[in-house]
Amino acid sequence: MLIIVDSGGANISSIRYALERIHMDSKLSADADEIARADHVILPGVGTARAAMDKLRRYELVECLRGLACPVLGICLGMQLLFSHSQEGNKAGNKAESEEGDVDLLNILPQQVKKLTAEPGKTIPHMGWNQVDWRVGESVEKSARKEQSEQPDLAQQKSTTHHKAHPLLRNIPDHSYFYFVHSYFVDANIDANAHVLGYCQYGRDQVSAIIAHDNFMGCQFHPERSGDVGSILLKNFTGL
Repeated sequence: MLIIVDSGGANISSIRYALERIHMDSKLSADADEIARADHVILPGVGTARAAMDKLRRYELVECLRGLACPVLGICLGMQLLFSHSQEGNKAGNKAESEEGDVDLLNILPQQVKKLTAEPGKTIPHMGWNQVDWRVGESVEKSARKEQSEQPDLAQQKSTTHHKAHPLLRNIPDHSYFYFVHSYFVDANIDANAHVLGYCQYGRDQVSAIIAHDNFMGCQFHPERSGDVGSILLKNFTGL
């Protein structure tokens, strides 16, 4: 059984509909025993890290989630919750301020979630379609990628060679476009980030778009809102 953790995210219904489209049954649950018995777990999230972590603690799910051995996929805020702490608790998320206001997360991966950098002409939240480049087997590319507010031609995407190094990326072309809505991010521009499978450029921020560490995976974008490539990613995950 695939369990969607009831973390209070507003995207839960759309995730369930996306799973139905690929003929995958799911169940919404906040029961630790039920989640521990799942074959696959999706950790969704739209909103604030503090509210999501408060709910996970209230239902005593923190240790349960940390201890899962089945495939786990965090989506949007759910991906961010896999990291150690979020800058969201600081006033304006400013690096110069003390981290005492940071929100403690699940601490499965030791990295801070930061606020997107304010720049002239850059809208926060990052909302819309953006191109994701695979990191696997490649050097980090510094140049900014084209961002789009409308869905690109998927037929053109499918003509691109895809990277097969991680099963979550199977049959998804490199440079595919996915749909993002977020104000905080995990910096992909760190040499030690072996967990980053794919990234996108938003202004001068290099955003970790897809990550994987052992059985824990995550995507900053919304696969349930990303058309055909999003459906392929969900199908790849359910096949693990």
